[in-house]
Amino acid sequence: MSGFIAPIDFDEVIAQIRLNLENIESCARLFHGRGKSIPKWHFLNIDSFDHCLIITSYQSVSYEWSKGFCDTLERSFPKQWEIVILQIRSHKLKQNNSPMILKGEPSTEYIFSEHNLKYIINPLSPQNIGFFPDMANTRKWLIENAAGMRVLNLFAYTCSLSVAAIAGHAKEVLNIDLSSRSLSRGRENHRINEHDLSQVSFLSHDIRKSFNKIKKKGPWDIIIFDPPTDQGLSFKVERDYAKVIRQMPEWLDHNGKLLACLNATHLSNSDLKKMVEDAVPDLKLENEIDRPGSFIDKNTEGGLKVFIYKNCI
Repeated sequence: MSGFIAPIDFDEVIAQIRLNLENIESCARLFHGRGKSIPKWHFLNIDSFDHCLIITSYQSVSYEWSKGFCDTLERSFPKQWEIVILQIRSHKLKQNNSPMILKGEPSTEYIFSEHNLKYIINPLSPQNIGFFPDMANTRKWLIENAAGMRVLNLFAYTCSLSVAAIAGHAKEVLNIDLSSRSLSRGRENHRINEHDLSQVSFLSHDIRKSFNKIKKKGPWDIIIFDPPTDQGLSFKVERDYAKVIRQMPEWLDHNGKLLACLNATHLSNSDLKKMVEDAVPDLKLENEIDRPGSFIDKNTEGGLKVFIYKNCI
């Protein structure tokens, strides 16, 4: 892309990857350049999914740069990854480029593990691959806290949080998302973990069009509310977040828990708390689930936010 020259001294990136490999699971963010904590590298994120490495650049980079980076990774971490893929994403491009395969022969389905659970990603997707590493601690919380609970998973995407809840012995999970394709992948995520699908249901539904349909299926012991920041007409955080939160007293059981999630760089922790607490004052903040340690942000409130609220009505 004109006006952008990617740095070719990879030492800072390699050092950060090496540090994170020593302290985190095989599925994790290894380099969080978008957190803007390391100068010159704001355009780059790197995620490891067992033996598959996905490099995401938010600026256009040359093939020569990509090959040089891949060669440096191979020298620094020999045989660490069987597959290495580069994705280019930029709002200046009319559409995302097809991923560049730097190593290996990937397919559209790759199975990896986190917290001893299996998930499927599509490494060749030019958009989201089907999994968000920054939600690792939320999945861990569900494994540890969902036993015996009825769980509602709103904006479920590929149902990784549902998989964690069932692994944590939830009684039942309902996954709701507008995308039937994402829910189909979610069903496969449950199947590869050999879960009893009689405990899991899937509903392709625009929740803004019928709150009553969700109310009839409740009440719920745990509600996970993890919407996109901006999905156009279907959901926009400034327009719709509080509207959905206002339904929580009717959807939640007494003493039920709401996981209020949001990944919006332009909104702070205080902004999210205000949206929730202004909408329903009887929701009481109990705790916060931190991001994984490798998601280091210069703006400490700019990334993922997950707050646990208790229904006191």
